[in-house]
Amino acid sequence: MGEVLALRGFSVFIGAFAALAIAGCSSDKNKTPLQDTLIGAIRSIGKKPDTQANRRAVEALTREELTGVGTNPTILVDVEAADAYASLFQISLNGQHDIFMTADRITMTFSKGLLTATRGIGADLYTADISQTRAAIQGGASGVVATTRVHKSLSGDNQVIATRYECSLADQGIERIVSIHKAFRLRRYVETCRFEGDEVFANTYWVDPATRVMWKSRQWVSPLAGYFGIDVLIPGKS
Repeated sequence: MGEVLALRGFSVFIGAFAALAIAGCSSDKNKTPLQDTLIGAIRSIGKKPDTQANRRAVEALTREELTGVGTNPTILVDVEAADAYASLFQISLNGQHDIFMTADRITMTFSKGLLTATRGIGADLYTADISQTRAAIQGGASGVVATTRVHKSLSGDNQVIATRYECSLADQGIERIVSIHKAFRLRRYVETCRFEGDEVFANTYWVDPATRVMWKSRQWVSPLAGYFGIDVLIPGKS
């Protein structure tokens, strides 16, 4: 129960971190009307306790207003188990891994859009080896491809537990997707993963067939954390 409650800390909406990012671009006397409007909207979002209201407030901002925050890679995450909606900004690039963080230092790590680790949510994915899935998607896989992934988590006594999943990655064709006010034609992949024969989770990825950028996904984190819905505003650099 404590771990589920810890997820509720992951409800930092586009708040102080984003406001500081905008404010840092210019002094108060040099701020444009658009910056004033966006900062006001961001601050009002942070004060609303209702997740649905926060989501609507974010969606009410135009894509141009959102990208006005800057060019730093940015993602919006829907934490289904906690009914929380968060923004994360890239803080570092470590080899093939983009590390994103909320204003309250919760982090998520991705490789080509695939989640490989979380920290600070209370039911974390310690690490994930997703190399086969990444290679298949980046290689433009078609049909159904067999993949294996290994997730590591920490036990109650801080021992690392590794779980191997046997998966199938299925190409389900091109779909029209609207994500953060932008329409895409993306290839949809569904990765179904099993442990000892039983289905545990099914991730869904929407990938640009030309650039291989993963603009949208729904990915499983852990048994307690459940699924995260991820929309990419500005893609990472891995």
